[in-house]
Amino acid sequence: MNPNRIAFAPILLVTLSFVFLHGCGGEPTTFPASGTVKFADGTPLVGALVEFQLAENTAAPTAKGSTGADGNFQLGTFDKEDGAFLGRHMVMIMAPPPALSDDWEKKLTTEKKGLPRGDAKRPEMDLKYRSFATSGLSYTVTEDGENNHFDIVVDAK
Repeated sequence: MNPNRIAFAPILLVTLSFVFLHGCGGEPTTFPASGTVKFADGTPLVGALVEFQLAENTAAPTAKGSTGADGNFQLGTFDKEDGAFLGRHMVMIMAPPPALSDDWEKKLTTEKKGLPRGDAKRPEMDLKYRSFATSGLSYTVTEDGENNHFDIVVDAK
C-alpha cells in the first residue's frame, strides 16, 4: 500500500455528511421540535438536559434543550430553539443531581454518613436514560412541526 495515497472512503463519508446536513442551499435545515419529560405519575422532570442524535448519522450535530418547571423543552441544533434535523433520533436525558438538604455541610462533617438528601419530593430518574445506547428512547422529527412534540415518560430510580 502506498503511504502517500489518501484513503477515498473517509473523504467520501465526510463529504456526503456535509452535503446531507447542508443540502443544496448551503444552509442546514432544522425543523421545530419540542416536548415534555415527566415521570409516570405526571411529575415533571425539572432542569434536565434532553439531547436528540440522528440515528443514521451520529457525526451530525445533536439537538439539545433543557426542561423547565413544567417539564417542557424546546430543541435547538445551531441556535437555542431552531429545532432538529429530519429523521429518526436516539434520545438521552441528563437529570440534575438530587437536592441536598440546607444543612448538608454540617451533617457531612458531624455525622460522616455521606451527603444527606434534601427534603425534595421529586423522584430521581433511572440512570439508563443518560446514554443514547441504553435509554431505549427514539423519536422521528418530520417536516410537519405539529407532529414534532414528544411526550417522554421516564422511569424513577
